[in-house]
This record gives sequence, structure tokens and C-alpha cells, in this order.
Amino acid sequence: MTRSSRHRHNATVPVSDLMAVAIAGLGMDEAVALERLRIAWPRVVGAIIAAHSRPDRVFKRTLFIAVDHSTFANDVMMMRDSIVKSLDEEMGCSMVKSIKTEVKRIAWGDGAKR
Repeated sequence: MTRSSRHRHNATVPVSDLMAVAIAGLGMDEAVALERLRIAWPRVVGAIIAAHSRPDRVFKRTLFIAVDHSTFANDVMMMRDSIVKSLDEEMGCSMVKSIKTEVKRIAWGDGAKR
């Protein structure tokens, strides 16, 4: 059979679809979702609160937010309904049902303590 006589099925698949399958297959979907939350966080809560807080983990649809001072924990909790709604819009799904805050030292990705 020559190359020209073979029938090819050119079904183009978006890379995002392939990545989603690969990520799920490797069991990394939760880590990727948390990273997407972290990227969206400053847009959702604003620069000031984002500078003092960070999405820490998601467990049973509860988003745990690490904050560096109780004042910011209070701010996050006062905004929780709008945060959940904004995250639903940013993520394109209802991933977070509730929010809890934890006051603790935040380990920032660049190694700096803020």
C-alpha cells in the first residue's frame, strides 16, 4: 500500500483537550485546579488582600485560604459569597462551595516571606 492510497482521518483535537486527559490520567487534576485558583486569586480579591493571602488547599469543595494576619482573615470571610461566585466564573465550574481561613506564615513561591 502506498502512502497516497491510505485513508487518513484528520480529526484535529485541541491541545487543551489532550492536556486535560493527560493531567487527569496522571492524577494531577487537583494540583492544576489549585494552581488555577492561585493565578485567579488577585483578580478575585484585589491586590491588597491577595498580597496577604493565598489559596492553600481544597478539601471536599472547601477552599482553605492562608492569611498572614487575622484582619485579612476577617476581610476574606466578609467577602466569601462574592469570592465563591467570582471563582465559579473564573474557573468555569462550581469547584468551591465554601471558604475557610487559617492565619499562618505564608510560604511564597519565590522563597520570600511577606
